[in-house]
Amino acid sequence: MKILFAVLLLFASAHSEWHTQGDSAFLGFGRTPTIARGPSGDIHVAYMSLTKKCVYFRFDPNGNLLESDTVETGARNFLKPDMVVDMNNAPHIVFQEGEYAEARGPWYSNKTGNTWKAFINLYPETTDRVNVPAIQVVDDTAYVGYLNGNGMLIKILHISSGPVVALRRAVTPWRPFPVKGPDGAWHVHGRDGANGDYLYSMNGDLEVSKSYALTNGRIGKTSEIHCAASTPALLGDNAFFCGTTGGDFEMFIWFNTFNRAQAGGHCVLGPGFGSWTAEGVVPHMAKGDDGAAYITYESDGTASSIHLVRVVNNVFSSPVTIGSQLMKIIRYDSRVAALKDSGVGLVYAQQNFMVIAKTFGNNTFRFNLNHSGMETPQRDDREDVVLYASPNPFNAFVKIGMHDGPASNLPIQLDINIYDIAGNKVAVLGCKADLKKTGILWNAGNMPPGVYVVTTAINNRTFSTRVTMVR
Repeated sequence: MKILFAVLLLFASAHSEWHTQGDSAFLGFGRTPTIARGPSGDIHVAYMSLTKKCVYFRFDPNGNLLESDTVETGARNFLKPDMVVDMNNAPHIVFQEGEYAEARGPWYSNKTGNTWKAFINLYPETTDRVNVPAIQVVDDTAYVGYLNGNGMLIKILHISSGPVVALRRAVTPWRPFPVKGPDGAWHVHGRDGANGDYLYSMNGDLEVSKSYALTNGRIGKTSEIHCAASTPALLGDNAFFCGTTGGDFEMFIWFNTFNRAQAGGHCVLGPGFGSWTAEGVVPHMAKGDDGAAYITYESDGTASSIHLVRVVNNVFSSPVTIGSQLMKIIRYDSRVAALKDSGVGLVYAQQNFMVIAKTFGNNTFRFNLNHSGMETPQRDDREDVVLYASPNPFNAFVKIGMHDGPASNLPIQLDINIYDIAGNKVAVLGCKADLKKTGILWNAGNMPPGVYVVTTAINNRTFSTRVTMVR
């Protein structure tokens, strides 16, 4: 009996430790981050900086920084990335260019050896919208799917040497996500309008045929299904898919797929979504080494929050909330990847300009970032404003001010906001006209050592810099 009790206690302890949160890591100033795991356990992270460059990091399985790059984008407004890592540990990434109905592209790049290829537009001729691109890679071929009012699939050949668009095909499923099943066949997960969520089979010519409904009969009226589909997380012969319903609830669904046309289970994790919002929220999932699926998503309302859920043996955990009441409508900005052996890493954009990484689970992984190798976008050339802080690093007092040029038009008074790396606002400094250039003093003597983010808003734009407090 004692042995049995000890085993049960050990199981309960291991099961409960999945939501143990590690320290937050500030990765830089930017938007729409993405994260993926390589075959050896390396963790790859990319995001768009405030100066419209693609920033990329690769960490080893313990969280130590191995490499960092800044990839030119031609100053394009790249958003909503999806990234995968192939069996050679090479990252592949796609972006849309612009927001919502005005978005174009998609744009694609990969890193072969030590060099990132120049981003290429996979469909420059189109005037259709390009939203939420998704990518999958096998051997020397990539498949990209995205929403363009309905759905579009693109096949790219010779991706290691010189990517060539071989085929484009308009398809029935909205927001199609290509996925290779355990049977070796290609499938597409997407929405068939008001008919709901379907799994399709796909051949090498991007022709899709409907396999079976994933949501039919599972979540009420099919006309209410908005299905913001996510890339599936494969677990053996099964897969996790998730989507959203209209109205007040978000729906995540687990399906036994590929081998059986039968839904395995589901869970309602709302409320907080209006029908229009459900169209704009894309959950993201990853398969953990512990055999569970991890789902991250954003709630939406007066106080947006990021949540993380673990699904194991058809049982959904209660969601863990990250950054409650700190977000600012940051749809698409929460991504998750499995860490080696145990737990997951998660990235998101705090307040839409700070890229934050966290870890969950009983693991030793910690994002260890060497900030000296990072781009620090302190300047926006269109406004010609530069925030400065001196001294930096500092001990207890730091002077914060700004330089402005002929292109700028600084207001008479503005607020300087200071955040810790978890996104908590720790100070607000009112800065009058005569102090903007000479600087205003921040007394941080009662604050713990670490990195702080300094921001101010001018003409509806946010300017940022970071300061480091040492003892």
